[in-house]
Amino acid sequence: MTIRKVFRGIAAVTYASLAAAAGAAGAYRIDTLRHTPATEPVRVSGATESIGISSCQDISRPGTYVLTRDLEAPAGSDCIKVLAAGVTLDLDGFSIRGTSSRAGAGINANAAGADDFSARNGAISGFWIGAVLKSGTIERLTIQNVGNGLYVGSGAVVGNRISAIHTGIQVHSARVEANEIRSAALSISCSVSCFASGNIVRGTDSAIAEADGQAVTDDAAKL
Repeated sequence: MTIRKVFRGIAAVTYASLAAAAGAAGAYRIDTLRHTPATEPVRVSGATESIGISSCQDISRPGTYVLTRDLEAPAGSDCIKVLAAGVTLDLDGFSIRGTSSRAGAGINANAAGADDFSARNGAISGFWIGAVLKSGTIERLTIQNVGNGLYVGSGAVVGNRISAIHTGIQVHSARVEANEIRSAALSISCSVSCFASGNIVRGTDSAIAEADGQAVTDDAAKL
């Protein structure tokens, strides 16, 4: 079935409201969700050689980083915190694991300077949110056993498989394509504008919520 601009009486969910609700429940929260306008791309030249990562850590320099093993975050903590612009993280088929769907982020790239981040090729599980990005691209990740799947301020969310308790994908202004989403409450939420195409939504009453007066185009199949 083709779905376009689905409301079903559900107001668009903002990431701030998710964070506030989690905070009220005593869970992990992010107070300020940032985004970089799509009209202001950030380009940073950095290292060309990949840097291996074998434990949860902060990334404070631009470059390409590759997991060399599965990572396990301490209880209630983020695993990877990105503090620099121009960072690419290749999970290389490995997993980032937390201990609870009520705490922490698998990847937190929401810092003021963390523009143009990308992550791909792996799995994230056991966090309040799988990944949160100020701007950049998330592609080919499997995210499950999380409170919420992804937040992307601006950029692209492509080819991911997400199973979440609350919201699968929340974007400020981004392209959302070819994702498979299982979410108990809401699969895709767009707070300003986005283009969604080719997404498969399973087991949720609401495929897409949008902010009032903002356009969302989608050809998702709801199963």
